[in-house]
Amino acid sequence: MKKVSVLFLVAAMLLSLVACSGGTSSSGDSSGDASTGSSNGGDTVRIGVTMPLTGSQSAIGNRQLAGIQLAVDMQNEKGGIASLGGAQVELVVADTQSDTNIAVTEAERLITSEGICALMGTYSSAAAAASAPIAEKYGIPYMITNATADEILQNGYEYTFRANVCNGLDAIDMVAYIQELNDTFDADIHNIAIVYENSDWGYGMSVGISNEIAENYADQFSVVMNEGYEPDIADFSAIVNQIRSSDVDLIIPMNYLNDALLFVQTLADYQVDIPVLAHSGGYTVPEFLQNAGSNANYLLTFSSWDPSVLQFKSEEAVEINEKYKAEYSDGVDMDTYAANGWLGGVVMLNAIERAASTDPEAIKDAILATDLGPDSYECTLHPFEGIKFGETCGMTNQNIYAKSIILQVIDGQFELIGPSSMVPLEESEIVFPIPSWSER
Repeated sequence: MKKVSVLFLVAAMLLSLVACSGGTSSSGDSSGDASTGSSNGGDTVRIGVTMPLTGSQSAIGNRQLAGIQLAVDMQNEKGGIASLGGAQVELVVADTQSDTNIAVTEAERLITSEGICALMGTYSSAAAAASAPIAEKYGIPYMITNATADEILQNGYEYTFRANVCNGLDAIDMVAYIQELNDTFDADIHNIAIVYENSDWGYGMSVGISNEIAENYADQFSVVMNEGYEPDIADFSAIVNQIRSSDVDLIIPMNYLNDALLFVQTLADYQVDIPVLAHSGGYTVPEFLQNAGSNANYLLTFSSWDPSVLQFKSEEAVEINEKYKAEYSDGVDMDTYAANGWLGGVVMLNAIERAASTDPEAIKDAILATDLGPDSYECTLHPFEGIKFGETCGMTNQNIYAKSIILQVIDGQFELIGPSSMVPLEESEIVFPIPSWSER
């Protein structure tokens, strides 16, 4: 099987050989233009990828890399980059070890020493924000995969892009969805508690939601609690007790996996009968359902993607997921992070094809010119109206058509309940109001 884990094993075995230089192993040899990264072998297009393959974020990082690798393998199986005479695409992979500082040094090493023409990565918003200035410094097109913080693209960068969803657009859609719950179910939600990991993603999302409410829903909602915490918190009891004493109607948490598991466990321990509308993060990975058990039931969450979307997509989308399951994941469906990796990969490959060049400036210009419709190959998996990079929410080079889906955990499985453009709320399988713990 073409499993990406083989690459990771080789990378781990070679790690000690490059430790003296501060780098991690990568696929391929170290060749190319050390100053611009623009030189590629005549038969190979080299794209750098920085991703957390070890450390606390490794489970998600490995799946996201698998999604990128799937996009590249499918391109190569179709004959490579046609405009470059069928040149094959090679990923040059560096492990960030879930460390932002390493993400920066590895991005620079790939650009200056590995002859890459473009860069992709690197899952977390903190790592992407720190790496983007390196891409800008060297003039290398950088396709962010996943990292959703608005601040990354609020610096007027020329070479940094994001095809997937972002905090700002999600904040707008989340508050609108709360209003929709009130309108459809007479939910009487007014007081909101936000609990966020104090990271670029968590803090940025809390600001986005608070600002959207203040600017457009001040007469309907109030943020009565906006509590940040340091990652890998040992105990949520104090925060949960604050929620219980704050007359809260809805909880919006932003947590990575370990914290998400502990948060829902604490809510269960204290029998907190308040609906939860999470923002992706640790709530949308398979490990959350596997480890949270019944504590996850009835939780609502925004997500970039989920296999439940496939029922509304083409047979080609189903086949992409089946290929992923068979060759990259030991039979496990794609998740939001693998799908975002694939998305970033195919958008980058589309630009290189149109650029007909491995020159970074030409690739950057091609990405800027991207204007794809909902029926394009690049939108095969995602329920987007299209892919076009422009200005929104104070950002530049953000896909203006990116949109999240809404899921609910029912009987231990994610069920698609929105957006209304796909599943009208009144026709969805949503369980609402949420049953109290004594009724479950």
